Amino acid sequence: MEPITGILLAGGKSSRMGKQKALMPFNGAPMASYPVNILMQLCSPVFGIINDVNIVETLGIKAYPDIIQNVGPLGGLHAACTYSPTEQFVVLACDTPLLSATVVDRLLEARTGRCIVVPSIGKKLHPLIGVYSKSLVAEIESFLANGERSLRMFLHTQEPLIIDVSEGDEACSSQFTNINTQEEFEQASALVRK
Repeated sequence: MEPITGILLAGGKSSRMGKQKALMPFNGAPMASYPVNILMQLCSPVFGIINDVNIVETLGIKAYPDIIQNVGPLGGLHAACTYSPTEQFVVLACDTPLLSATVVDRLLEARTGRCIVVPSIGKKLHPLIGVYSKSLVAEIESFLANGERSLRMFLHTQEPLIIDVSEGDEACSSQFTNINTQEEFEQASALVRK
């Protein structure tokens, strides 16, 4: 299999958390270190789309800022398309410490010929975990130029390959716990302690 770039998305403001969530200690390590470890296992090179120098220093990975500022995750995806040295790349959000490499492997195995491969749990998409293509950059720019910012809405304009990773694995859904608030952080921490 050809090399594929791994990109951590950690450019958000963490406004719902009230502090930088990527660096919050989760089970003994910064929360963002878990998705970085998955990327290091499966991808080369690995870097982040990160606007906070403290995250870069803590995680020890190369980082690039958003090119189009203040447009949310779609801005991070745009930067990923621009900076990726490989045609396809894996993106993982910094707030997915429960995710396993097995899920990412399933996406990589399914990626042939598709510009977007994202997981779902039933009908719920998880677009901040996925395989994307650099060729999307112009379409993202056009979408943003029309005043749109929603990554989910952007996906509806494309033909993503959606892999329901819950098929045959009902326990899988906890891996997709997205941590945006202190309450969600506590719930995810409790899952690890079980």
